[in-house]
This record gives sequence, structure tokens and C-alpha cells, in this order.
Amino acid sequence: MLHLKDMKEKKRFSGDGNSSNQWFELFPYMTSAGEGVLGVKEIVEKAKQVGVKHYFVEQDLVANPDVALKKSIDFIKSV
Repeated sequence: MLHLKDMKEKKRFSGDGNSSNQWFELFPYMTSAGEGVLGVKEIVEKAKQVGVKHYFVEQDLVANPDVALKKSIDFIKSV
């Protein structure tokens, strides 16, 4: 199993990541899997090579979850 996220641009926590406020700061940068800059295509390809069968996608603060999830699912299926 693999948990996937993608980001519109690479951003890091303002601290060590131990505070929920630091996570919330990153939410506006999240996007559907495959639409960002984190190399999700390569990650999924490698995951398949090592036997990953199930993928969990997550996108925080999305306006239309059904559309965003479909984009992520379609992308993963295409890899």
C-alpha cells in the first residue's frame, strides 16, 4: 500500500512538521496526483515494480473532491 500526495510547487514545513499548523500551511499547495511537481509518475512506476497493489490518494482543502479524486485515480491507472 502507498499513500500519495502531490504539490503544485515544492514547499517544506516552516518548522519540524510536528505541529498541525505547519501541515495546514501546506494545504493550498496540494493538487491531484500527477498534476504537480513531486514526480508521482516515477513514484507509482517504482511502487509497481516493488509490488504495491493499493494506492491511497489525498488532497487537502479541495473545492470539488469528486473531480479531484477522479483526476488522481485516472492518472494512477494510466501509469
